[in-house]
Amino acid sequence: MIIDREPKRKYLRNKRPLSLEESLSVHKSRIYDETDKGDKKKQKRENISKKWNVVDLPIIPDLYIKLKTSCAIINDEPKSVANRIFEYAKAMSAVGFYEDDKAAATLRIDQMELCIQLFDDSNNSQNIIVVEIRRKNGSSISFHKAARAILNAAKGSMSVVSTPLFGPPSPAKLPQKKKNVNETVVSTIETIDSLLRKDRVDANLLGMESLLHLTTRGTSSDVMTQFAANVVMNCKDYVIRDKVFSLITNSNLATDTNVLDKTFHGKMRNRALSLLSNSLEVISNKSKSSLESKLSTEEWTENGGIISILVDELKNAETNPQEAYLAAKCLKIIIETSNDLRSHAIQLEALNVLKYSQRVGHCTHNLLGYISDDILNSLTNGRTTCKVYA
Repeated sequence: MIIDREPKRKYLRNKRPLSLEESLSVHKSRIYDETDKGDKKKQKRENISKKWNVVDLPIIPDLYIKLKTSCAIINDEPKSVANRIFEYAKAMSAVGFYEDDKAAATLRIDQMELCIQLFDDSNNSQNIIVVEIRRKNGSSISFHKAARAILNAAKGSMSVVSTPLFGPPSPAKLPQKKKNVNETVVSTIETIDSLLRKDRVDANLLGMESLLHLTTRGTSSDVMTQFAANVVMNCKDYVIRDKVFSLITNSNLATDTNVLDKTFHGKMRNRALSLLSNSLEVISNKSKSSLESKLSTEEWTENGGIISILVDELKNAETNPQEAYLAAKCLKIIIETSNDLRSHAIQLEALNVLKYSQRVGHCTHNLLGYISDDILNSLTNGRTTCKVYA
C-alpha cells in the first residue's frame, strides 16, 4: 500500500490559515524607527523597496478566515494587481517593504503600519486573486481609511492620486459663538500646556497630538488656529514653545536610552516637526511680515540652529522620508518669507542636499519629491551651479 505523504512543512502550513501563520501582520516590522542604531538602521535603509514584482501567489489555505478589509479580484494578473497597489502606495507617500516571493508588503503611512498579502483562490473556471490587508500598529481610523483606498486601487476603481491621503480637510468656516471665544481658546491651550508639563509619556503625546489638531487648518476655528500657531512660534508664557523647539533641535537621544524612550522620542519629534510646519503655514497665510519678524531671532541662524537642523534632516531622506518631508515643508515657507534665511540656507549647501532629497522623493515619497522641486526652483534663482550631495 502506497501512502502519499506531504512534506511536514506543507502539512503544518495547512493546519493553520496562512493569513494567520505566515502573514506579515504577525511578523516583526521590517521598517525600523529612525532612533534604531547600528545594523538595524542599515537594514531599514536596505529594506525600503522601490518596486514590487509579483509572479506567483501562495495558495489560499482551506481554513482561511475572510476579513472585512479584503477583496477578491476576478480574471486579473498578479503583476497588474501588485503594480496598482504599489503605484497608489507611492502616490500616498507610503514607505514600503515589498516581498516578491511571498506576494506580501508592509507599508507605513502617517505613523501607522499595515500589511498586505495576495492569495491565489482560483478554481477551474475563474482566476481569483484575494487581497488581504491587516493593521500592524497605529491608528485604527487611519488604517481603515487607507485600507479602503488600497483595496479600491487594487481593483482598479481608484486612479493614482498626487495629494496626501491624510492631509488636512479643505478649509471650512466653522460656526462659533462670539461670547467666551477667547476664554475657550485660552482654556484649551492651558490644558495642553498642563499635559506637556507632566512626566508621563502618554500625557505628553496626547498634548502634542491635540496641539497638532488645533494648528491644522479646517479642523479648528480660525481664532483657535491663529492663537495656537502664535503660541508655538513666539509665546514663552507656556512650556509649549520650548517643548516643540527642543524636540526639533535634539534629534538624537543618548546611546544608553532604552528602546521605549527612543520610540516615544521619535513620535514626539515627528509631531513637533508637523507643529512647526502647520504654525509657519498658518501665520504666513495671515501675515508674512508678522512671520518674518518671528524668524528674525538668532536661534534660526546660529550654529546648530533651526535652519541647520532642517537641512540636516533632508540628508536622512532615504531612511526617514516622512520627517524629511516635514522639514522640507518648514524650509519652503521660511525661505519664501525671509531673504536673510534664504541666503543662510544656501550657505549651508541646502542646494546640494535638496537635489539628493529630490531624487529620493521621486523614487519613494512623491510629496517629498514635489516639495524639493519647489524649493530648488526658489533657491536657484540667481544661483544654478552646485555639486550633488552624496
